Amino acid sequence: LAYGDAAYCAEWYSIALHPTNPNIVLLGDEHEGRILRSADGGLHWRVVFDHPKVFASDFRMRHGFKDIVFAPSNPQVVYAGMRRESRNIDEGKADPSFGIYKSTDAGLTWKECNDTRIANENINALAVDPRNENIVYAATVKSGIFKTVDGGKVWQPVNQGLQVLDIRSLALDPNNPEIIYAGAENGGIYKSTNGGARWEHTGVGMDPMASVRAIAIDPTNPEVL
Repeated sequence: LAYGDAAYCAEWYSIALHPTNPNIVLLGDEHEGRILRSADGGLHWRVVFDHPKVFASDFRMRHGFKDIVFAPSNPQVVYAGMRRESRNIDEGKADPSFGIYKSTDAGLTWKECNDTRIANENINALAVDPRNENIVYAATVKSGIFKTVDGGKVWQPVNQGLQVLDIRSLALDPNNPEIIYAGAENGGIYKSTNGGARWEHTGVGMDPMASVRAIAIDPTNPEVL
């Protein structure tokens, strides 16, 4: 692989744009466990993280960063969640992955951000409280949703009311981060109004077995999804 003017990888998993500096962009690939960073709007790239236990040449060791999220209240803080390659997930295997990593310098350097509960999880999606960089939700393939309130030192499952534990998407109400939406694989959409303490199925009018892999909230009207 060559980096510099261009970013070369077979498949991409995620992209994140700095919320106040559009020149800073982060990319996560699917197979090689790498995060790339550009500081000039994508003209040049460099690898800022390369997981030592991931090898794209071995199909058993392919992992990537499925989601990368800047903390809106402090963009120096970034969270990134790892997952096995899509084929492994789609075949229903979901062998262990490497959980979550965190940067405190806008993506320049990274450290593991796990406890024993989440260290081996496949992470589908992340959501950071818009007012508090230390409150983060993580959606997993087999274990539902985890929440941290201390920046990733301790993660607790918050699954009360969920009937499906393969959660593929998350979205927080920008005006009230206690309101959270979660999209399930073959399970429709769930909503919590108390920071994940309890979830209710909220897909009236939608196929209850729909796979919801992305949720977008209208920033000008959070009632619209």
